[in-house]
Amino acid sequence: MSSSSSVTNSKPFFVRLLIPFVMGIICTSRITVFAENIWIYCGLFGLTSLLLIGLCYVKLALYRNKICIGVYINIVVFVVGGWITASHDERNCPHHFSKIKSSYLKVRIDEEPQLKNGNIRFKAEVVMAYEPQRQAATNGKLMVTCKIDSSNVMVLKYGDVLLLPSNFKEVNDPLNPATFDYKTWLANKEIYHQCFLKSSQIKVLDSGKGNWLIDYLIKLRLKQVDYFKKVFKNDVDYAFCSTLILGYRTELDDEVVDIYSKTGTIHALSVSGMHVGLIYLFLNLALAFLNKNVTLEWVKTLTIILFIWFYALLTGFAPSILRSAVMITAFIIGKQVNRKTNGCNILAFTALVLLLYNPLYIWDIGFQLSFLSVLGLVYLHPMISNWINIEHRFLNKIWLAISISVAAQLITFPFSVYYFHSFPVYFLISNLFISIPTTLLMYFGILMLLFKLDFLAPVIEWLIWFTNSGLGQIAKFPMSVIPKLWLSEFELLFLILFVALLVCGLSCYNKRLIILSAVCLLLLQSASAYEEWTAFKQKKIIIYSLRGNYGVGFISGKTAIVMTQLQQDDHIFKKEIQPYLDKHYVNEVFVTSGNKPFKRGNLTIDANLIRFYDHVVDKDDLLRYCKTKRKAIVRDIR
Repeated sequence: MSSSSSVTNSKPFFVRLLIPFVMGIICTSRITVFAENIWIYCGLFGLTSLLLIGLCYVKLALYRNKICIGVYINIVVFVVGGWITASHDERNCPHHFSKIKSSYLKVRIDEEPQLKNGNIRFKAEVVMAYEPQRQAATNGKLMVTCKIDSSNVMVLKYGDVLLLPSNFKEVNDPLNPATFDYKTWLANKEIYHQCFLKSSQIKVLDSGKGNWLIDYLIKLRLKQVDYFKKVFKNDVDYAFCSTLILGYRTELDDEVVDIYSKTGTIHALSVSGMHVGLIYLFLNLALAFLNKNVTLEWVKTLTIILFIWFYALLTGFAPSILRSAVMITAFIIGKQVNRKTNGCNILAFTALVLLLYNPLYIWDIGFQLSFLSVLGLVYLHPMISNWINIEHRFLNKIWLAISISVAAQLITFPFSVYYFHSFPVYFLISNLFISIPTTLLMYFGILMLLFKLDFLAPVIEWLIWFTNSGLGQIAKFPMSVIPKLWLSEFELLFLILFVALLVCGLSCYNKRLIILSAVCLLLLQSASAYEEWTAFKQKKIIIYSLRGNYGVGFISGKTAIVMTQLQQDDHIFKKEIQPYLDKHYVNEVFVTSGNKPFKRGNLTIDANLIRFYDHVVDKDDLLRYCKTKRKAIVRDIR
């Protein structure tokens, strides 16, 4: 074996490359000054590198200094990460449609349109801009939302070419604080502009102009979805099976999603590594008869890889599926050529491949949690499973499942809390409960699709009912979810360091690392205690931005009074008003419409005036201001 080969197998070669590459992506994406001058930095670095290597490589014997070479390679990888990220941003191109004045845009639908709440929404690639007497080729992506007109029914498909009026605008920042940041979410998908149209404003110019393979697979997936719709008796079963097996989530019931979210099993509703792993295990077993000689083993390996990538294409190339497909492909090939496969190295290699393809995957929550889960399985699971040695075969299988769930949950815990602001207490019970039913659902569902076995439909329906009913009962357990867990960036950092140092300390039996983890926990608790203390003293007025409604919050300590026509269980209240209150440790909320005199604590609402501490506001003026279209305003009261 060559030296280079041994290095890449025995040492975390790709892990070492991944770290500076990711840092380059992050710096270019989030630091404006760095992003704007990345081309200058690349040019200067390239010229300086050539001069130093030419002048000093032999004279100073740099080839003997491993530290210098290592630092140089890290800088090169860092710059490459930044350069790829900058070149991936289409706004840097002079032909981006936002930089060209136009009256109409010619666009191509770039993904399967989604129908929801009377609107059809899709991502489009802008290919041409038109002005009177002038046209220009363009690039860039646009999010289009079209209001469906019952008198003008329009069926739009992937690959359709449309003519639209050029009334796009930049995606707005969130109107209310602590709410979902739709602008950042779209930006991480390379979409920075959107437009809202009526169906009468859209003209279909052509069809079938997308990628022929993607077009075929979308049609194939829709055909399978229609088959599910035909064989299942109710919409819940059809939508659940379409989501679990095909990744088609558009019609999934919100109540089902809420149950899976509360029980820590939402990953089962996203096509992910679990699905790819089950397909691999099934194919590996089904094609075991090919394990006779090297040629047939390679036939088996290539067949499994083709099936896995076909499934990845069928599910729409979700980042989690891409990660799993690349990783399992590397694992299968490595195993076939009889090389020792280092799990962390394969995981890092997978991340590098995907980030080279699209560096913005780094900001995808599913991508982050998916990679962390696998890292937990590769690194933590062996350690946790060795805590208890069980000889009984059945009990050992249960402990194995528990240790897998604990490993995945432990390593994703900081990011899950940061993103979703809650923690499912009974995640162990829930994941154990669904492990067998979801496996059976996957296998039965795939068999039914492949061979049109309609008689399996009642079995699958019962399995879905059993799984959802069981999780529904677990979700009703007392304290099933710890809510309102809002972390700042510093608290997230302390929590990550605490978990990482604790895990490393326990795995290496290193007392210093365990002590450092305790210090990080102490800092985390101190930061949390300081925020709690600040919350007791807070006095704020927040004027919310609510379309068609008004909302004014008066916060005093951990109590808030909200003047609005909405009720606390209304969807808009939960989505637009409650998050800010939760983030600021408000645990007691009172709602009044303001139409009648109201007095509580330091707030008094009369017929014409509102008095909060020493501040007096005309009620009619405040309500008129609330109905203007603008961002929410937060004011601290001194």
